[in-house]
Amino acid sequence: MIINFNPITSVILYFSIFLFTSFLVNKSKNNKIFFFLSLIFIVLLFGFRYCGTDIITYEHMITRFATMPIIDILNFNNLSEGIGFQIISHYFFKIGGFSLVNIIIGLLILCPVYTVLYRNRNNTNIFLFSIIYLIAFFTVSFNIMRQFVAVSFVFLGYDYLMNNQLKKYFLCLAIGFLFHTTAILGIVFWMINIIFENSKNHTKKGYFKVGLSILIILLIILFSIRYIGISSYAGYVENAKVGGNRDFIVILFKFLILTIFKNRLSKIDSNINYYFLFCIITLLIGTTGFMSAYIKRLYYYFNIFECFSFALLPRIFKQKRLVSNTVIVFYTCIFILTTLVIPQGHIVPLVLRIGG
Repeated sequence: MIINFNPITSVILYFSIFLFTSFLVNKSKNNKIFFFLSLIFIVLLFGFRYCGTDIITYEHMITRFATMPIIDILNFNNLSEGIGFQIISHYFFKIGGFSLVNIIIGLLILCPVYTVLYRNRNNTNIFLFSIIYLIAFFTVSFNIMRQFVAVSFVFLGYDYLMNNQLKKYFLCLAIGFLFHTTAILGIVFWMINIIFENSKNHTKKGYFKVGLSILIILLIILFSIRYIGISSYAGYVENAKVGGNRDFIVILFKFLILTIFKNRLSKIDSNINYYFLFCIITLLIGTTGFMSAYIKRLYYYFNIFECFSFALLPRIFKQKRLVSNTVIVFYTCIFILTTLVIPQGHIVPLVLRIGG
């Protein structure tokens, strides 16, 4: 059964589900079970939607993986081609078809992010974090599912890293790598952490650690760019240039906002210094969008941290509710702009396919 919504209704429906989910998550912050059960509506939305730039491509991929012998999927040479995604497609397509595969992928995208949110629930505006994430990032995952599984696990890995849980950090990177090779960028966060820790250590050992970390960061970024350049993305990079990197203006605007309020935010949460650095990296990678929209996708590993940064903004003002509403309106306007005015990603009009 196919259900089609007109563009206006689609945007209203998206926003209503995001708002309601964020409300439930916030209300359930003291109950872990209900906290994650609150995600049921967006998981089902992800599973049954049949829209997005790459939806037909993914359907063909999943159908092909479902028919491939598992021994071919488990081939070591296949490791860099998203073996985790292929295994899920192979088994779950046979059980519940395309929609079930999407539901599993949706869970893998959402659960790591909301695990981070739950772990930081006592010092984060849960509602604001959630609505920012769903509007600005979850909708993007409709088109780049494999990479967003990797982004989510790297995001979770970073949280473990900052809590000195290195084994869990590397485990998250490994899981992310099984879905998208660019998850190797997660090592950059470890190197950045080393640089921060040794920035005031004026010894030969300290300088060596900083220098080596910078070198590793450059090598990893070059590797990731090269992978995107020679992978299957390269075949349709030209089509992605149509957007003209318009969202770079939005990235620049967000950077300016954080620059203005950085000092005040850092008094509330010292992690803002890391988030600000990630914002700078996002800005730098964002410039590649004028040449390749697919290399630009690497910035999602870094700009996802704006969920924390912008969720902090109300805390530095007396009119907290007003600022919170302003942030929500800001992200909602961007969403409307990129779905109705200057459509990107083709997630509007929303199409739901029940069954299959």
